[in-house]
Amino acid sequence: TLAEPDASYDLVVFSQSLHHMAAPEQGIALAHRLLRPGGRLIVVDLAPHREAWVLDKLGHRHLGFAADDLLGMLRGTGFADPVLEQVHQRRGEAFHVFLATGSKPQSGESVLAAADSAAAGPSALT
Repeated sequence: TLAEPDASYDLVVFSQSLHHMAAPEQGIALAHRLLRPGGRLIVVDLAPHREAWVLDKLGHRHLGFAADDLLGMLRGTGFADPVLEQVHQRRGEAFHVFLATGSKPQSGESVLAAADSAAAGPSALT
C-alpha cells in the first residue's frame, strides 16, 4: 500500500501493470482511495490470451483480463461509468491491448447517479 493520503490525485494510470499484480482488484481499490472525487482512472492492459510462457519468463500473474471481469472490478470498487475498448489488434499477434476508464463519483454522488450523468452526456454536467 501507499502511504499517500486519501483523495490526493486527480488521475491514476495503470499501464501494462495489472497483469503483474497478484490481486489487481486491490490495486484498483487503492487507486479509488487515492483519487479525489471526480478523479479518473485509466487502465491500459492486455486482453485475454493463451501465451502461458509469460507467467514464468516475464513475471505475469494473469493472462490478460476479460472486459466483463475488469469492468466488474471497476464497478465493485466504486468507479462510475467504466468503459473499456480494444485499442490495439493486428491479425496474428498474440497480445491485444485495451483501454479502460472510470471516474470516482463526486462527493455525495452515488455510483448509479454518476453513471446516469455520464450516460446523459456533457450537457447533464452543467
